[in-house]
Amino acid sequence: RGNLPYFTHFVLDANVIQHIDNINVGTVCSKTVDACSPPNPDIGKTDDTATIACLLNEVSCDGEAREDPHLSFGHGGKADFRGCDGCLWNFLSARDLSVNVKTEDAVFELDGSTVHGSFLTEVHVTSYDRTRNVWANLSYWAVEVGDHNWGWKQINGTCGGRYVQLALNSHRQCAHVDIKTDYASALIQVPEWELRVAARNVWNRISGPKHRLDLSMKPLLPEPDLAAWPHGIIGQSFDGDGLPVNGRQDNYSTPVVYTQAMAEGAIEGTADDYKVNYQFETAFKYSRFDATMATSTP
Repeated sequence: RGNLPYFTHFVLDANVIQHIDNINVGTVCSKTVDACSPPNPDIGKTDDTATIACLLNEVSCDGEAREDPHLSFGHGGKADFRGCDGCLWNFLSARDLSVNVKTEDAVFELDGSTVHGSFLTEVHVTSYDRTRNVWANLSYWAVEVGDHNWGWKQINGTCGGRYVQLALNSHRQCAHVDIKTDYASALIQVPEWELRVAARNVWNRISGPKHRLDLSMKPLLPEPDLAAWPHGIIGQSFDGDGLPVNGRQDNYSTPVVYTQAMAEGAIEGTADDYKVNYQFETAFKYSRFDATMATSTP
């Protein structure tokens, strides 16, 4: 934003897009190039597909929670989030959509260090179709997948009061919710948001869960066109300003690591403000489930 450079000759390997001239990052994309990816030392070129997508399509970066858990935010920036053992947290609250996750403690080896950390092990999605008066409550449980990261109940829950269960390579439409699973992941789409959940093995495990989940989210509309400004630990980063935000991150350089970061500095309030009591709870301090643009602020 402001006096940003012009970029020329963007090259995508094995793609037909080449030599895209005179793209003004400040007017085409809502963020600088290095908000979505590390700066490329060859400023005249990039092979980063996320950056190209940002420049060409005016999309936000995906908000993500990966590994133990490392957070990436909607306009770039990062933080770590320890959580607490068996606790539930709201990661995205939008109008008629809530995404809660469970964190579980784990001990594992990583690059020569013994890490006492945590992983996401459950993702719970609540969506409400106000036009049809239909509720969908869907869960992805890491404990339901086997050694090869798939299971017969990768997605389970209810839609309109009826039980829903999806194994691998399945598809189901529930009111305005579209659900697809492949070998070890699920794609859930509602009119304004796309969610992806992927199951992963916990490598070099000492104790704790054998499998973990990675979660990503992104709006399908320009942020100012959403029905309400979103919130939640990751959701609040889609605030329309195009600026990256960074929070506290853990130090993994010692032989024994105890993770402690709770995304301080990147979230409004404290982590405890985002705790929920059950999987499909939509109410918490910053809930936007029933909000509109007129009643919410970024």
